[in-house]
Order: sequence, then structure tokens, then C-alpha cells
Amino acid sequence: MKNVLFFSLILLLFSACQNEEADVAAEDAPVAAPAEQQQPKAADPAEFGPKDQRQTIAKNSPVVGQPGARVSPQTQTFIDFATTDYWEMYAYLRMAAEPDVRRQLNADNRGRWFKFAKDGSYISGRWQEETGKGRWFYDPMGPLMYLKHDDRRDEEWTVKMNSDGTVMIWIGTKTFDETGVQVKMENTTDLPQEIF
Repeated sequence: MKNVLFFSLILLLFSACQNEEADVAAEDAPVAAPAEQQQPKAADPAEFGPKDQRQTIAKNSPVVGQPGARVSPQTQTFIDFATTDYWEMYAYLRMAAEPDVRRQLNADNRGRWFKFAKDGSYISGRWQEETGKGRWFYDPMGPLMYLKHDDRRDEEWTVKMNSDGTVMIWIGTKTFDETGVQVKMENTTDLPQEIF
């Protein structure tokens, strides 16, 4: 009887050690969180918005990216606003310039305007006169706007637009040594009139 009791005790001890090892291994193993606690996978921008309203980058689009790639609703809204009517330069400010130089630069740029098209082309001018044309590109990752002029040095701007698409702020970049320059553009249905 002593032997049976002794073997039973050893067997009980041995099985308790095995259960403890299994518990430790279970603690170290990765555990899947319950479905409601799992982190959602990163959203694909192409999945936002109703399917019939999603756009893709066309070959002649001003949007920087692979042709055929999905365009986010925010980018599409920017393109729609940017290609509406004319954009008049309302204010031009070079931060480091002396006050009289700043005033002169602002006066020299008053009346400048751009009209952007969805095919990536644009025309520009001052007051009632068309003075230039070229191609424009929008990189939503910046967000940056590139202006490739046919007749003068190219430009690159960080762009910000208000929510109703009536005002754009352009901030100069290092690419073409325009840091310290800010431009306020306002959307208008007509070309600006020179006031004397």
C-alpha cells in the first residue's frame, strides 16, 4: 500500500509539472485577440467613397502617380476646385525682403492669374492679358504643385486650400530657391480688372 501511495504521489507531482510547463508555453505563444479587439488593417485609399465616384489617374492627368492608380476623394476635390474658373494672385509676400521691396513685389504681382485645366495644362496672365502657358502637376503626398512654364523658370509650391475651394496658399520650396515666399490665390469667375 505504501508503494501504491508513493507511486501515486510521484505521478501526481509529475503531471503537475507537465501542466505547469504547458501553461508557461501557452503564455509565451501568440494569442489572437478577440475579433472586436483586433486592429483593423490599413485602409486602402481606393476603398473610400462610393465605387461609382472613385477616380483613377488618367494618362494626361495633373495628378502625380501611376496612370490607373486610384485617386483619393481629397485629391479629386482639390483637382475639381483647382480647375474651377480663374485663380487670381491676391497677395505676394517675400519674408526676408525689406518692407519697400515687399510692397513692390506685391504690387508687381497684383493682377496675375492662372487658369488650370484637368488635362494638366494651364494658361496664365496679368490683368486682362494672357502672358503664358504650360503644364501643371499636383503631388498629393506633399501636397505640392509644380508649374512647368513654357517661357520661364519652373516653380514648385507647397499648397493649402480652404474647405470650400475659394482660397489657395502657395508656399515656396527649396527646389527653385523660393523659400520665404508665400502667395495667396483667390478663386474668381472673371479676369481681374486693373484699378488705377
